[in-house]
Amino acid sequence: NGISAELTTDVLVELNLRNIGEEKAEPPVIARDFVDEHA
Repeated sequence: NGISAELTTDVLVELNLRNIGEEKAEPPVIARDFVDEHA
């Protein structure tokens, strides 16, 4: 689908940094934000 096409390596790195970086966002929050931005 269109959303999976948006998941490039660079995007995955950015999403991971939201989780392990200063923000410490939870994976479900990160996923929902991504879907909301790319739906």
